Amino acid sequence: MKTHPIIDYPYRWVPVLVVALVLVLAQVMIMSVYTGADYVPAVIDGIATIGWLMALGYLAWFVVGVVSIFQTEVITLVAGILIWIAGSFMVYDIVTRIAGIPYITFASTIPFRLLFGIPTWVAILLWYRLIVAKEDALNQELEKEGFLVIAGKVPRRYFEKRWYGFSV
Repeated sequence: MKTHPIIDYPYRWVPVLVVALVLVLAQVMIMSVYTGADYVPAVIDGIATIGWLMALGYLAWFVVGVVSIFQTEVITLVAGILIWIAGSFMVYDIVTRIAGIPYITFASTIPFRLLFGIPTWVAILLWYRLIVAKEDALNQELEKEGFLVIAGKVPRRYFEKRWYGFSV
């Protein structure tokens, strides 16, 4: 199985966390300013909802990385959004019923959730698909040149020979 692109490269951790923070802030501001919700439940809802979205986006790699056909990606997109909305409803239910914090109705928050959710899911899946396509293209190029490709790994000294014309 391929390594997850965020785990594989530490320099990607910071941008992912910044994007998550921006999405949380945007959702909190929209929920509190536009709908008039209180800040505390809006912050709880924003953190939990975007955290759930990022967790599902992380897990989507293992579907796209193993089976990268268009139909699987569409099913992953639709299923991911539905599971994300269901998880968001569970958080809403916990905040309103168990914690007893007054909050706006969940149905009125669905357009805002989809405003962030659908483009984020599409961007995540397209990014994963681009990574898989680049790896496949590199593997095909290596096989044409006579290298043995095992599990998507680049042979030792391949880039030195290709870029410098000699082995170091």
